[in-house]
Amino acid sequence: MLFNGDIKKINSSNEGALIVFVDDINGFIKKTNSLNIRVVCEFPFIKAVGIMANKQLLPYLTKLREVKYISSQSTVTALENDNLILPKIGTLPFEKKLYTETFNKTEILKEHKRKYNGEGVGVAFIDTGINPHLDLSLPNRVAAFVDFEDGKTVPYDDNGHGTFVAGVCAGSGLCSSGKICGSAPKCTVVSVKVMNADGEGGAFKVLEGMQWVLDNALKYNIKVCCMSFGSDVIYPNDPLIIGSEALVRNNINVVCASGNSGEGTIKSPAAGPRVISVGSIGNNGISDFTSRKVFGGFIRPDFYAPGEDIKGLGDKVYTTMSGTSVAAPFVAGICACLCQANPSLKAVSMKKALYSLSKKMKQNIFVLDNDALRF
Repeated sequence: MLFNGDIKKINSSNEGALIVFVDDINGFIKKTNSLNIRVVCEFPFIKAVGIMANKQLLPYLTKLREVKYISSQSTVTALENDNLILPKIGTLPFEKKLYTETFNKTEILKEHKRKYNGEGVGVAFIDTGINPHLDLSLPNRVAAFVDFEDGKTVPYDDNGHGTFVAGVCAGSGLCSSGKICGSAPKCTVVSVKVMNADGEGGAFKVLEGMQWVLDNALKYNIKVCCMSFGSDVIYPNDPLIIGSEALVRNNINVVCASGNSGEGTIKSPAAGPRVISVGSIGNNGISDFTSRKVFGGFIRPDFYAPGEDIKGLGDKVYTTMSGTSVAAPFVAGICACLCQANPSLKAVSMKKALYSLSKKMKQNIFVLDNDALRF
């Protein structure tokens, strides 16, 4: 057993990142203030703190009255898939010819007359940042940009993933005469940068991003939060799932990419039962790369949307990307349009609304495509 005198002598250089869920944040900080524990961030929305501490302190921490449970810090990655081997018709065991409608793979969404476009609804993208693409900035719809990676104040995206994701939802189609536009082309864009130029980040920054979204939801009318990243699920108390579902309980619709690791897998936070998890579908059925499984008694993902060879915002005006990262913001845009149509719609009721707009295929597979926007 470690005593206070022993704890203070533990070498702090061999420290790791931990997320500690507590009953009282201030009480925990006071009690550990004199120890070799560094509280680097606080997450009031889930009653947790991010700390750097030697793992030898774990037995002591678990016995503190304020501590509920402790989790390691996971690593998140942007879920893009540029070099996909797409499935052939009839090769997948339970999805043969499930979806026969043909997409135009060079366009996110063909322009067509519809009643709702997401105007006035804030959509937060927790991702790699955002570049001032004309389809987003003329007129400027980027209402806020916050950078938890480098602390910059001017919008930028040193990876490109966040800009592409935002465009699938919010692109106006200005540079393509309306041919390549998002599912909510007039929504308000809020960019929260938590990943670096390699498309990687840690749970600390992601949770800081979630906390910021919640704290600023009223200011920017944020009704939807899109998370096109994933990490391995930490069982049983995954911090990203806990954080995402806290947003849902606070009436923010959280849309997550299911992952690109194939059948029998699911990524966090898409594994959470209350979030809206999205997989990719193409001309030949469910994309082979789409993560999908039964997790915790729930079929994940909830919905499938176009995610193969989609053309969207890039450095040279437009580029092409595939992955569940592409499918998730398409559905986020549908959520924004539903919020515009019915401002009183609660996040807990959003899945029911989406099911009513989706096409049901075999074995409880629900597809949201361009037709879902014609309501």
